[in-house]
Amino acid sequence: MRRSIDYLEAHYREPVAVRDVAVVAGLSDYHFMRVFRAATGLPVHGYLTQIRLERAKALLAQGVGSAETAVSVGLFDQSHLIRHFRRRYGVTPREYAAACR
Repeated sequence: MRRSIDYLEAHYREPVAVRDVAVVAGLSDYHFMRVFRAATGLPVHGYLTQIRLERAKALLAQGVGSAETAVSVGLFDQSHLIRHFRRRYGVTPREYAAACR
């Protein structure tokens, strides 16, 4: 699992398929998804989203705008960032950035 998590950490800006990460772990796709969830408590794409949101928090705290942050961390667009950010942290990226100032 360590290699697969390292792979996700290194490739979070790119579109990542479960198959790519399963290959790194040396497991079949379905077995890997079960083992990964058991080890981390999250599905692969949930874990990847968590990595992206943590990176987004750092950029927002530095004053980078929401649209640029979304693209920089591998999310589709600003609305995608806002939706995930609000669901995870309970505030919008703008509110978070304002609180960091």
